Amino acid sequence: MSNIDQVVNWLEDKDASYLCKEDSVVYFASITGNDEDKDWQNLTLGQLLRTLKFMVNESITQEDIIAGLQESGRLFEMGVKSTYKTPEGIFNYAEHSATGISEKLVAGLAKSISRQKFSGITISNLNRIHDKLEMLSNTKLTNIARNRFYRKYFSLYGYVLREGANRVFYQGRKTTVMLHKNSQAKDIEATDNAFLMNIAGLVFAEVNK
Repeated sequence: MSNIDQVVNWLEDKDASYLCKEDSVVYFASITGNDEDKDWQNLTLGQLLRTLKFMVNESITQEDIIAGLQESGRLFEMGVKSTYKTPEGIFNYAEHSATGISEKLVAGLAKSISRQKFSGITISNLNRIHDKLEMLSNTKLTNIARNRFYRKYFSLYGYVLREGANRVFYQGRKTTVMLHKNSQAKDIEATDNAFLMNIAGLVFAEVNK
């Protein structure tokens, strides 16, 4: 395999791109291995060259990197954060990390619910918050992906998604809820829409700071 092919493989594996104005190779990843920590990583061409020489092949040159970027279509004039479709040649952080942003929003939502010491929350109210987060971030998860992220991140704080046959009786009927393992359905606090939307605003601000 040629040096250029090895560079292309690394770029594709990381989904990395080079922004000329910023002189920065960017990719969305977690350096801790914890998905909740995913963020934009930045390397200069010099840093990338040292990384590839050490991790891939010591004979790789900066010219190989430039050729690999050109061959894989990963050269951009500059980067922006926009909820709109950007012109060709402009890198849109929001577009290239849509799934990552969605996951970070759910992770942030779980952290916020735990931080506020919720005993539990109905799935309908949880979805109201999440719908607002999607509107603010211009992202969209399928119901399957959303529920998968719910289980993944809320479980970190001791919450269990009680659904299907495991639904609980709440306000006189069987209800799907996200319930803390040390709580019962009767402990779930009543919340109004304004309170839920405030949580969404706080989570969105925290994730995007």
